[in-house]
Amino acid sequence: MRITGGRAKGIQLVVPEEAEFLRPATDYIREALFSSIKGRSVNAFFLDLFAGVGSYGLEAISRGASAGIFIEKNQKSAQAIEENLRRVKKAAQREPTCKIICQDVFAAADQINAEFDLIFIDPPYNMLDERGEEILTTFSPFLKKADNARLMIEVPASYKTPSIRGLVEIRRLGRIAVANHPNIIIYTRV
Repeated sequence: MRITGGRAKGIQLVVPEEAEFLRPATDYIREALFSSIKGRSVNAFFLDLFAGVGSYGLEAISRGASAGIFIEKNQKSAQAIEENLRRVKKAAQREPTCKIICQDVFAAADQINAEFDLIFIDPPYNMLDERGEEILTTFSPFLKKADNARLMIEVPASYKTPSIRGLVEIRRLGRIAVANHPNIIIYTRV
């Protein structure tokens, strides 16, 4: 897994050896997402939920984000985010302000007192049927009400999108013919 664009393009990301619990965002889907949102990451403040090793937020940093918060409950993954953040900052020759919270995302929601330009959500697929709507309902209020603000959630192609008050689906990226193929749903807030 590597950074696909921006000033840190090509930097390999550290993934813990005990990575069986991870389903990393593919380079292809991240590249498609950032191509779709174009320059919205420049000077953006982001929130990366279920961050894993931080690939979405790190990609945003490489492409110009100025600050962000990573939330990941697994300690080994949070440590990987720290190392990956150090590598990306060095390669990008930038010092964005970032915070890593090693906690369950729902518990961490109470600690967030900000609005974000970009929200990346990459939950375990087996959580979506039971808690997908709750995830979107809990975190959509943290998205700025601005034309360029975006909330993005990675889901399997077979996932049926719930209708969430205040969110408008703009686009779905990925192949829909293969049930577990990763898709990204991009929302804006109204």
